[in-house]
Amino acid sequence: MDYKTFKNEVSNLKAYYRSVEQIETDLELLWYELTGVKGIQYDKQPSSYNQSLSENYRLELLDKIEQKEKELDYTRMVIDHDLRQLNHLPSDIRDLVELIFIQGKTFAEVGKMVGYSDRGLHYIVKREIEKL
Repeated sequence: MDYKTFKNEVSNLKAYYRSVEQIETDLELLWYELTGVKGIQYDKQPSSYNQSLSENYRLELLDKIEQKEKELDYTRMVIDHDLRQLNHLPSDIRDLVELIFIQGKTFAEVGKMVGYSDRGLHYIVKREIEKL
């Protein structure tokens, strides 16, 4: 696998996790809206009910739910793919990759922790990624 491609994919994992949380929240709100649960307001005069408008709105909500579910499935598929790629790395390199690309630490910081220079660490990580 290409080093730059792997780096970009793994670096976006945090964003994908946040995206999954946001999509799940949006889905919950859409399902709540679709159920039509409303509170009673005693200070308002009841309004008329239009069956065709209500059905159109319901169909729009169902379309939005379907789109969000597709988006959620795609995002989860990308996360699974990235995690599978990470799992193919040796455990010590995987830990280094998580520190550098996911947590955002620099090669110099991680190199000091493991006893390598930043260039040496970069070379080791790049070599293992390209073996994939």
